[in-house]
Amino acid sequence: MKKKWSNSLIPLVTLLLTFVAGASYGQTSRGTLTGIVSDNSGAVITKATVTIKQEATNLKRQTTTNEAGVYRFDAVDLGTYSVTVQAPGFRTSDTMGVAIQAAHTTNIDVRLEVGETTQTVTVEASAFEVALQTSEQVRGANFSDRTVEDLPIAALDSLTVTQLLPGVVTANQGAGNNINQGGTFAYSVNGQRPRGNNFMIDGVENNDISIAGPAFTITNPDAIEEVNIQTADFSAEFGRAGGAVVNQITKSGTNSVHGTATYIYTGSAFQALSNVQKAAAFTTPPRAVENIPDFTIGGPVVIPHLYNGHDKTFFFAAAQWDRLFGETSGGNLRLPTDSGVATLQALAPQCPNAALYLKVLGALRGDPNNSFKTIPLGVPSAAGTCDNSTRAGMGLDTGLFVREQSHSSLANNHLVRIDHRVSDKQNMSFRWLYDSRVVGPTLHNLPGFDNNFTGSTLTGNFTDTYVFNSRWTNEFRFNYGRIGFNFPLAAPDAFHAALAAYTISGVAGFGGATNIPQFRFANNWQYQDTMSYVRGRHTFRYGADFLRQLARQHPPFNERGSFVYNSSSGVSAFSNFLDDFGGNGGGLNRQFGSSIYYPNLFRQSYFFQDSWKTTQNLTLNLGLRYENFGMPVNTFTVAAFTNYDPVNFAAPNKVPGDNNNFAPTVGFAWNPKGHNLIDRMMGGKHMVWRGGFQVSYDTWFNNLLSNIAGSSPNTLGGIIPSVTSASAPRGLANFSAQFAGIQPTPPTAQSPQTNLFLLPFRNPYTDRWSLGFEREMPYGLIWDSSYVGSVSHRLFRSIDMNPIADPATGARFMPQVGVRTVRATSANSNYESLQLELKRPFKSTPVGDLQLEGSYTYAHYLDEISDVFGFDSDPTSFQSVSQVLGASRHLDYGNSDFDRRHVGSIAVVWGLRGPKQGLVGSLVGGWQLSAIATWQTGIPYTLANGSDRDGDGQLLNDRPDIGNASAPLNTRAILDPTCTTGYRNPDLTGTPCVSPTSVHFIQGTGLPKANTVGRNTLTLPGLDNVDFAVAKVFRFTESKNLELRADMFNALNTLNLGYTTPGVGLGQAVTDTDFLNQNLTRDNPRTMRVMARFSF
Repeated sequence: MKKKWSNSLIPLVTLLLTFVAGASYGQTSRGTLTGIVSDNSGAVITKATVTIKQEATNLKRQTTTNEAGVYRFDAVDLGTYSVTVQAPGFRTSDTMGVAIQAAHTTNIDVRLEVGETTQTVTVEASAFEVALQTSEQVRGANFSDRTVEDLPIAALDSLTVTQLLPGVVTANQGAGNNINQGGTFAYSVNGQRPRGNNFMIDGVENNDISIAGPAFTITNPDAIEEVNIQTADFSAEFGRAGGAVVNQITKSGTNSVHGTATYIYTGSAFQALSNVQKAAAFTTPPRAVENIPDFTIGGPVVIPHLYNGHDKTFFFAAAQWDRLFGETSGGNLRLPTDSGVATLQALAPQCPNAALYLKVLGALRGDPNNSFKTIPLGVPSAAGTCDNSTRAGMGLDTGLFVREQSHSSLANNHLVRIDHRVSDKQNMSFRWLYDSRVVGPTLHNLPGFDNNFTGSTLTGNFTDTYVFNSRWTNEFRFNYGRIGFNFPLAAPDAFHAALAAYTISGVAGFGGATNIPQFRFANNWQYQDTMSYVRGRHTFRYGADFLRQLARQHPPFNERGSFVYNSSSGVSAFSNFLDDFGGNGGGLNRQFGSSIYYPNLFRQSYFFQDSWKTTQNLTLNLGLRYENFGMPVNTFTVAAFTNYDPVNFAAPNKVPGDNNNFAPTVGFAWNPKGHNLIDRMMGGKHMVWRGGFQVSYDTWFNNLLSNIAGSSPNTLGGIIPSVTSASAPRGLANFSAQFAGIQPTPPTAQSPQTNLFLLPFRNPYTDRWSLGFEREMPYGLIWDSSYVGSVSHRLFRSIDMNPIADPATGARFMPQVGVRTVRATSANSNYESLQLELKRPFKSTPVGDLQLEGSYTYAHYLDEISDVFGFDSDPTSFQSVSQVLGASRHLDYGNSDFDRRHVGSIAVVWGLRGPKQGLVGSLVGGWQLSAIATWQTGIPYTLANGSDRDGDGQLLNDRPDIGNASAPLNTRAILDPTCTTGYRNPDLTGTPCVSPTSVHFIQGTGLPKANTVGRNTLTLPGLDNVDFAVAKVFRFTESKNLELRADMFNALNTLNLGYTTPGVGLGQAVTDTDFLNQNLTRDNPRTMRVMARFSF
């Protein structure tokens, strides 16, 4: 009776813990081992003792089989184990080499032979038992530490192994393979936006709060135990992702002291010229040198004469210091030449702005031999001039100056982990991680007005695993995390720091960027608790995640102000600057209000999962997850767009919470290992059929909130425009003196109102499904074929709620108010794919040790818009005709920016067979080759019209018409009313008038027609890349060796063209000078790094 009472307390106590604790939308980063124990007749054996022992630490756990013959170990640390099964009247069974992987259920069924328990039958776990997913429907992979260490990993970023999986595409073709340097747009997984991935370290939060993507990436490969990637149909334990769940798991110590000491070098000496650099007549790449020393060490905690931690307490530590020094270019600046400076020096005593320009210019000069140009300084009248003259015939000589600046990136990261066995029932671990980096400068215009980046991340993670008995296991995790990313001005003195931004049409401006400084800081308190309960053939898991986030952000905010000097009739902009006139269309701008906001939130999620082993061959998985992401946008007084009322347009309001995010998941895994006809037809014991359906939700990201924080009506703008008139032919006089008088202007009904949320504003969600099989093949190969599809709803998009409805008069849809653009959750997408995968674990062959990971995906990804902001291949996030004008929200439904019809990859690690002993072994043996090859079809992109064809006030969302679909693709005609045909070809000598039927594209007018070009109808050339590494290992002892290695990225120096900025270079608009000229786009030239690693 007492026993029953104590057992009933277990779920009650755990449930209480569940509701007072919280975390990061992932649960375990450990693995599960389960199976059924039976005799040779197939009858289950109850109360058999099952013991597992980790080979590296000798840590043991023990349980007994239940009434269904089922045993199960949850929250098992990663590593290789032996499984020992004993029962009275049967021989002891030892299964060796059982690999436990993160978030993976390993199924080891054991059949005992009749005999004495003193007799032992020892077997090796088969590749089928370890590699095949016989208990789960989840799609993804686990990449071991050896894989991460041996493959040529770009930027040492282990997250890039994601590209090896089916269903994954490189989203930004021009940004390389590094998921961080590529920005948030790195990988699109199974028809999801790249912002929809969830990143974790050791199972806890690692997501950037503002732009999404990982907040921190472990770049020391020797510190990684495993990278677990789940791309579809994950269990109810995992969430916060429409895309992939990616978990980096750190190493722990063992009973033996082990570690590495590594030195890595790369630089411009190992880099080829890029296409852009060749076009700019570079003969060598800009100078760069990068040195990366790092180390790791782990083992038992031993304090002589005080404590011996063998088999009990273990430590692991790692550190890395990355030092990059080089040069960066700020592009071409038009500056005064020596003669131009002399002109300014002559004017400076009488013209304060000439003196100001000389002060910020310093020693910089324009090159008279590089695009020389004289800017006229003469004016029609001496009235109001700084030197009381018309400066007739005077000009400012200018040339282009290519600004180059020393650049550095200094990064340090450290990791410490302690694992401790309290008892046979309890294990605890603590992991501390810290990273800091300083990068800069990012060049803006003239020296003194650049900005730097300083960032740090810190996490402290505590985990406690307790096994109550053979039925109940609890895993509790607490994590404190802090991120701090700061983008300060790199001003050398108070003068440069305080100066407003000056824009002068025709020459280089000066002053700090109006969106600098920025920063974001977040303190995360996370709690997780997961309980497992085994009853018969059911395993029930339930738990909760809670995250309390206290954040502080500085958005882009023009707090120092900006001056814009334009030209006027007969007067250059620089002349107006000299004489302090604003010109026509110039202006003074400054924002007022708080430049800091606090997007605090409380996130919570709960899950319940039942893994039901209905038979020895079939497992059903049923689960339900609930997620509530909070509503941090309600930190603002006005959070939502609610009306067109000219009086109450800025009334305080809040966004209601999205409180019904229930996400079911269901799946099966069927291993037809019987002997009947159906089982044999379905592949027998070497085949596993798997399928599933799940719903998953995405969270918000604070970049949406930063836009609100920096715009009306939550901030007040101060604007003084400069316009020309008969009485003011040069615009506003004493222009700079007016700046001090700028006052915060309360918004009026006609004031622009942008970035607010459109109600109802809800979390995006995805319905995802898959069906396929895994098959064990000869030579240790595993083959996977599957159909994977998804439909996503309520995706983020931007909508123009008040476009111009009457182009003739400029009247808007609701003329009583001004510009109204909003963020909404109303976009949809659809994805279907055939995914194939072939893999082989690292094992011996006649030619050496060989590992293989290959995948191919044929897919089609459709959506209405691919990101809430404009993406590389889509010049705008607004629909071509606004929905409020009667257009369907599906009007632009077409190929997604992330649609790649064919995607393939293959990774190989080959340890060449050779002698291992003596001098010959040292010289000839120990060679290893590894490579990653990836290829995919090109980025779809949209051709822009280059003018506002429908007059709705939006320029970039309009597309041209087809003139003649049979004409060459790179032919076009632009509107010209002086031509009788109405069109002119700007690419032919003399820009002659042409018939619209003689070219492929013509600049369109009016609303879209039947012959208007669709969204994303053109496609770039595909991506083709090979990374290659060669290594030589010198072995001194069994545990000590020295590895020398060279890694080459884009080893074949393939020209992979991509995008520059929208509307420039590639010619996204029919009016662009370089129409469809890909030679001006970027590529990723071959680079190389060398490494020496000593392992002990």
